[in-house]
Amino acid sequence: MRTCILISVFIAGLAAAEPAATNPTTAIEKPPIAASASPDPTVAVVAEGAFTYRQRDVDALVLIAKRHARGKLSSADIDVLKQVLVRACIAREALLPIIAELPMEPAARDAFVLDLLDYTPSTPTPIPGAAPPAAKDVSAKPAPAPIAAAAVDASKPVIITLPPLTRTRTLPGMGRRQLTLGLAFLLPNAAAANALEAKSALIQDAIQGAVQALDASQFSEPDQVVLKAALTTAIRARVPEFPADALLIPQLDAGADNHADKSTDSSDGKP
Repeated sequence: MRTCILISVFIAGLAAAEPAATNPTTAIEKPPIAASASPDPTVAVVAEGAFTYRQRDVDALVLIAKRHARGKLSSADIDVLKQVLVRACIAREALLPIIAELPMEPAARDAFVLDLLDYTPSTPTPIPGAAPPAAKDVSAKPAPAPIAAAAVDASKPVIITLPPLTRTRTLPGMGRRQLTLGLAFLLPNAAAANALEAKSALIQDAIQGAVQALDASQFSEPDQVVLKAALTTAIRARVPEFPADALLIPQLDAGADNHADKSTDSSDGKP
């Protein structure tokens, strides 16, 4: 009898020690994965060189191009423009330091650069072993290539960057002084940017006049807060709907100028 009891206890112990069989059909529960927030498409990187170029940089340049084209760009043209701008942003990096070495007044230098880009040598240098270049079909437009970024949300803020503005004046007791401004507009959305496109000439004229009207102290040693207020007041006087807090001054350089042609200077603080 005792032997039977011991055998029963031994068998029960083995059964308790045996691991439970795994059911292969039972699904393994995984912890839920938190949904990640949608990335901002305007910060997507579209090109990298000495600088990192993002989708918002391309969008700002598109708005500038549309202003120069006076709204004559179709949707297909804009698609092509975006792809070209991605390549142009990288290509310009090699050209900018060379242009800066030109011994000219900034206005004359900018005009010359346009002629330089338009210049065609009379005799191109042939490349040994290369086939002669095929004639280009100027009527055909290149197929638009996709940009590595999503479409921009029209409700997001838009930054419009203006070309640098440089002015040189001869000031009493100070000699020849030069002021360079890099201006930009931070607008609430694309609709606001488009609404101001038609009045870009008025805005630029107001800025030019305000800079020329600066007194000697502000021209030679500008205070950014005072300068921003003066430019904003001048713009809103011509375009009342311009937002009061839209103007940005990311570049502000002032100092002596030893290269400008005296005949193009403004003297005594007057235009």
